[in-house]
Amino acid sequence: MDGLSLLITNNRTNTRFDRLVRAELRRHGLEMTSFRDDFCYITDGEQELSFSVSEERYAYARTHSDEEPRRFAARAAADFEVLDRMVSFTQGQNFLRITAMHSGEIKHGYICSDFTGGLKKVLCSTSDDIHTRIVTDDYLQKWDVPAEMLLAVADRNMSRLMTPDRLETSVMDAHGLKCVEMRHDELSCALMMCSGFYDYISPLTGPRFLLIAPSKDTVMAVTEPASDISGKLFDLVTEHNRWSTDPLTTNVYLYTQKGIEIASTFPDF
Repeated sequence: MDGLSLLITNNRTNTRFDRLVRAELRRHGLEMTSFRDDFCYITDGEQELSFSVSEERYAYARTHSDEEPRRFAARAAADFEVLDRMVSFTQGQNFLRITAMHSGEIKHGYICSDFTGGLKKVLCSTSDDIHTRIVTDDYLQKWDVPAEMLLAVADRNMSRLMTPDRLETSVMDAHGLKCVEMRHDELSCALMMCSGFYDYISPLTGPRFLLIAPSKDTVMAVTEPASDISGKLFDLVTEHNRWSTDPLTTNVYLYTQKGIEIASTFPDF
């Protein structure tokens, strides 16, 4: 085990982090009801939410900076503020977003619609445009708004994320193809499903482009090649799909002005 691994698994470091998190939460009027490994439940006295704290815990193990517990507590407080705002459609609609899921991940109560190739657009909310929380069908009755409208509003809100800083452009090896890689986060991945995505990417790739999304942290668009590059894409798709903690699809999508279709599908290992 290397030095970093020892640091991350050090019980003293974890205990101090947990203590600092609890103290920071109390500053926001919140209490932690349970904490195990990288998962916890937090209450404001009336409602309870679950959180993953893995990002901040590992960051604290590396830096020992008190900023990490403060950042987590602020994120938790923001999620409770959003929950309070979700009392009505008027107040809550601006927090709606879309996340991408494989059909096998869908659970009872999810608000979703189909996307090409067995993927689903799933309604969620966010307080920071990084972390998401599933919005269940309880809100259909609570807000008296149909699912289609909520998904349409979320699609509109996703357009705010279509900014240049979410994209990294390059040239793909010896093929000389323009390549656009999305920022490695859940919402950037879901942009591929949104109505404005083609107009967002095509100025960089050209009017016809291929897209792979083997995992939620690996989404890449490539100018449609004149020759077959399936071998290159096969390696990218299968490797990232096999080893990612958030695998998505082994499909290769073709985006054109006419719409989206599946160009090919690689084996799902």
